[in-house]
Amino acid sequence: MNRRARMLAVVLCVALVSGCATVTASSDGSRRTSQPTWSKRMWFLFGGFVSDKHVDVRQVCGGRSAVQVQSQHDAVDVVIGVVTFGILSPRTAKVWCG
Repeated sequence: MNRRARMLAVVLCVALVSGCATVTASSDGSRRTSQPTWSKRMWFLFGGFVSDKHVDVRQVCGGRSAVQVQSQHDAVDVVIGVVTFGILSPRTAKVWCG
């Protein structure tokens, strides 16, 4: 097995064993499965330790109330983090407005 194939195998193994995570907060305790009102992948540095990212829910919802907010770290984010050795660590923020 050549060096490139070994590196690819290591990256795939790490991505497969790395956990995906979703944190959800809702105003009434129920989880929405519909399309969010707003969704954006945000890029963080060094595993999220260096960041100036935030979501202004009032601005996103334009005066309406936010009924659910969610932060997601999925398989694509894990692969990006592994390939960049943790320098880039993307996450997706989602907002559902009432």
